[in-house]
Amino acid sequence: MRLHILIIALFIFFLVLLQCQGQKERSLMCGTWRMIEGTYEGPGMKVVYDKDERICYKLISEEHFAVIEMFKDNPDSLFFAAVGAYSWDDTSYTEFYEASNDPAKVGESLTFQSSVKGFIWKISLEQESLTLDETWERIVKLPEKSAQ
Repeated sequence: MRLHILIIALFIFFLVLLQCQGQKERSLMCGTWRMIEGTYEGPGMKVVYDKDERICYKLISEEHFAVIEMFKDNPDSLFFAAVGAYSWDDTSYTEFYEASNDPAKVGESLTFQSSVKGFIWKISLEQESLTLDETWERIVKLPEKSAQ
């Protein structure tokens, strides 16, 4: 069952990525982002994202996002997956969850404080029961050098 969900999540990921292709005017957010740091704090807990144990990507097209997080050593370990629409401006980023492996998220939205500088995107959230800080890095494919 988890493998089935993973395959569906990856398929949706690729659809979102394809939406970015061929756009004349791409959004600053459009592209593939990899989480490089994350801290989550709540009552009685503090979790620090370990990029050696987990892998997390967020794909963003002009109108939609897809996020997937799993443990590297266990391909059946889908930790979190979600897709939906988003809105973004210079200081905030909001995800509108249309589907997720966490049923409580579906139909909900979450607004983060947001800033993008170059290839680095920082988002944060402060709620009564949760404080979140994440740093994402844009994955950039450099042009191949031509043989001379």
